[in-house]
Amino acid sequence: MQRILAIGGGGFMMEDSPSPIDRHITSLTGKLRPRICYLAMPSGDLPAHLDKLHAVYGSMGCETSHLVFFRQPDSRSIPVSHFRSKLLEQDTIYVGGGNTKSALAVWREWGLDTVSRETWERGVLLAGMSAGAITTSPHGFPPSIAIDDFAAAMFLGTSLDSVLSWRTGSTAYQAYRAGDTVIETALPAKQIGQ
Repeated sequence: MQRILAIGGGGFMMEDSPSPIDRHITSLTGKLRPRICYLAMPSGDLPAHLDKLHAVYGSMGCETSHLVFFRQPDSRSIPVSHFRSKLLEQDTIYVGGGNTKSALAVWREWGLDTVSRETWERGVLLAGMSAGAITTSPHGFPPSIAIDDFAAAMFLGTSLDSVLSWRTGSTAYQAYRAGDTVIETALPAKQIGQ
């Protein structure tokens, strides 16, 4: 099953940990000890972000790792020289927020865009927050969904399946341009973590 969970904002980087969306991500794997790899390129592989992912997802029983291009690897890093095979072994790949343009440039330079698509095609759950939600999207997704903080959009294949929310009032919106105006229509959201 090909799935992308695009998160507007929230989760381990913005909330008391673990948040409902973090727990939901682990449940989507269907595994007792899911393997999750964090890609923090949009934030320049900030150590504080890496540490937070390991602390939160590790506390939920996940086998955590990360892939870094801007920092020295440590014992939790997957080797850059073998990142394709290691990413294909994951249950979830989570991409953090930050600078989309810079992250995509790194991904293209290293071929990570191609490998990301391959992992998605093989059924690895791709999740991302903010810039990470954009970066994880396979080619061909229309820029037509806007997502609040504390909400997420689940795509099956390339179709929107559902909207999830873990804070009252947060949702996603179908967005389109009419001349110089952007029209947004709120989509119904399923509440999680209540």
